[in-house]
Amino acid sequence: MRRIAEILATGKPTRFRWSSSCRHGLRAAFCLKGMTYAAAETQAGKIISLALARVGAVYPSIAVAQGSAPTVPRAHYYCGFCRGHMPEGNDLPWCSEDCRESMYDATRRRQGRHDEIAIEFARGAALGIAPKLKAATEGACKKCGKRFRFSRPGRFQRFCSRGCASNAARYTARPCLICSAPFSPKDCRALVCSDLTCRRAAKNKRESARRNRAARQSETTMAEAA
Repeated sequence: MRRIAEILATGKPTRFRWSSSCRHGLRAAFCLKGMTYAAAETQAGKIISLALARVGAVYPSIAVAQGSAPTVPRAHYYCGFCRGHMPEGNDLPWCSEDCRESMYDATRRRQGRHDEIAIEFARGAALGIAPKLKAATEGACKKCGKRFRFSRPGRFQRFCSRGCASNAARYTARPCLICSAPFSPKDCRALVCSDLTCRRAAKNKRESARRNRAARQSETTMAEAA
C-alpha cells in the first residue's frame, strides 16, 4: 500500500488522477495470483481506498463535484485542435465535428501513455517486483533524444531544456489574418504577424465580436422575458 500511496501522491490536479489506473494494475496482479475477478476487484478497491486516505484524498459530494452551472456560456475564439480562428466565438472549444473527434483521440492517447505507467507500477507493487517511483521521473527528449530527469516526480516532460522546446515549437509559415503577409509563428495559436497594427486590429475584432455576442444574448433574454 505504501508504493500505491506514493503513486497517488503524484496525481495532478487531484490525488484521484491515478486511482483508476492503480486499481486496474492491482486487479490484474491479483488475477495473475489466482484470485477470481470479483475477489480481485474487492481487494484492489480496499487498497485504493486505504492509499487515498493515507495521502489525504477525500471523495467530494455530488454537489461539490458538479459545482454551479455558469450563467453566461464561455466564448471560444480559437479551435482547441486546429487552432483555427472563430470570429463570432463558439460555446464549444472546437470548430467542427472532425476537430472534436481528433481532439478527443489526441487526449485519450496522451492520457493513455501516462496511465500505462501507473498500471505497471501498481501491478509490480502487488507482485513484489515494482521499481522505485523515481524510475518514472526520467525520459528521452523528443527533440534531441538525450535522456534527462524530470524537474518534479510525476511530471511528464517532453523536452530536456527550453532550447529544445523552442526549436521544436517552430511551425510552418502561414498568412496573417489581417494583412495576409506570410509569417513564421512561434506559437500554434498565433494567427497574426508581429506588426503592432495587425495585433491591434485583431484585438479590436475580437472585442467587437464579444460585444456583439453579448448584445445578442441580452436581446434574446429580454425577448424571452417579454
